[in-house]
Amino acid sequence: MARMAVAFNREHARARYVLGLTLFKAAEPAAALESFQEATRLDPNYAEAWINAGVVQKDLGKFK
Repeated sequence: MARMAVAFNREHARARYVLGLTLFKAAEPAAALESFQEATRLDPNYAEAWINAGVVQKDLGKFK
């Protein structure tokens, strides 16, 4: 469902964010990070997307 929302409107930050959540829950952290980063590109004030991007980066070992 989340992939369909993104396919329908690629420039929608919320759709990218929801896709990121879905991918993270599906144990696809690299793809989730890409979606969260795209959400923040589309809406630089999207705090939840920034926070989740940081969480995923930590899980990927990018922060100590």
